[in-house]
Order: sequence, then C-alpha cells, then structure tokens
Amino acid sequence: MTLRPGSGRIGRAFLALSLSWALLALGAPVQANADRPTVVELFTSQGCNSCPPADALLGQLAARDELIALTFNVDYWDYLGWRDTLADAANTQRQKDYARRLGRRGVYTPQVVVGGHMDAVGSNLPAIEAAITQDRGRADPALDVFFTTRDDMVLLQITGAAYADDATIWLVRFDERREIEIARGENAGRTLTYFNVVRDFKSLGLWRGHAMEIALSHDDLLRDGADGCVVIVQLKRNGRIVGAGKMAF
Repeated sequence: MTLRPGSGRIGRAFLALSLSWALLALGAPVQANADRPTVVELFTSQGCNSCPPADALLGQLAARDELIALTFNVDYWDYLGWRDTLADAANTQRQKDYARRLGRRGVYTPQVVVGGHMDAVGSNLPAIEAAITQDRGRADPALDVFFTTRDDMVLLQITGAAYADDATIWLVRFDERREIEIARGENAGRTLTYFNVVRDFKSLGLWRGHAMEIALSHDDLLRDGADGCVVIVQLKRNGRIVGAGKMAF
C-alpha cells in the first residue's frame, strides 16, 4: 500500500527560550527523571480489527513508572469503512519515518516502536518486553528532562551528557484515556479504549549537547483540555531517544 504523507494538525508555536532564569528562583519540580524512561509508541487504528489487544496492552504499559507509553492513531485504514476519529496524518508520517530508519519495507498496525530504535508487533508482549529490557540496558548516557512551574509558565529543563549528533526536542500533548464507539468498519459495534492518545506533536528545536531551558505557556499546553504532555529528545529527528519526561496537568 502506498501512503500519502501529510502535514497533520500541528499546534501553533508556543515556546520562548529563557536561559536567564536561575534555578534557585523556581518552584519544586513537577517531575524529574534521574534515569531515562523508555518511550513506547503504539501505532494503531480504529479500523484495524487486530489492534484492540494492542490498545489494551498499551494501557498496561502506560501504568508503569519506567515507561512513557503513547498511542499514535494513523489514518491509512480509513478506506475500510470507518474514519478513525483520533487519527492524524502527522502520526502516519512519523510511522513512515520510523519504517525507513528501521529498514522496514512498509508500515503496519498494530506496531510498537521502543526507544526510537526497535519495533515489534503491538500485541506481542514478550517481544515488547525484550525490546524494553534491551533499551533500558543501553550503556549510553541519559539526559535528564524535567519540568518546573512558575506563575503561568512551565520551564522545560534538559541537562546531562553530550552527544556528537544534534537531537530534536519533540513536544507531545496527549489525552490519558479516550473511549470511542465504532459504528462501521472491521470493529463495528465495539467500544474501544485508547490510552495516552497523542493529540498533536511538534518540534521545539534542536538540542545541541548543552544544558538548556525552554519556557512554555501553561495555557497553550492546556488548550482544548489536554491531560498532559511529554518531551522526547531524539537523535537525528527519528533515531534513538536519549531523554524523555512526562508532565500531567
């Protein structure tokens, strides 16, 4: 199947670099990651009848403290009779970028990508657990990614070891749980539950190996009732993930 890349619904820019704020002037951190959490990304579709077990499994993974689990709904099964209400062409493009990076011939659902550098069938728990174990055993140093609140701003801080390559800083906004009644297509008549559903994601720029701070508008992060956000620091845009942090609103 040939897929058409799309730009997706990307939120407007809402960052301002703020390197002048002293850490001592800030409040208590909302979350800090001394050890790098493993990011697990599920690519799924409401129109795929083999996806519900993977969707349920993602919910179990999302409850684990050492993991950041996210659901990316894709749009290329819409022709089967049901338009995925959570899908975004940008999610499909992210999956296609992974396919090229991982040397895969194409995309499929359900697919899980672990740590930005390994994949497995999204319902295959043993394969996913093996990939998580491998990612968590990596010897390369981790970045610390954490958030601090101050007034109407959220300060994102990235510190830790340097890498030779630049890394993209992704900001992902998500809903913790969505229940969808499917009226048509392969899952017609079912009510499916999705966890940590990606609303939108965008690049905040590049991390170039030095400690940095980015000030984000709290109102922009919360717009349309989003439940939280994740920041992912990823080598070469869609390569290994070297740091990640999560903030619930």
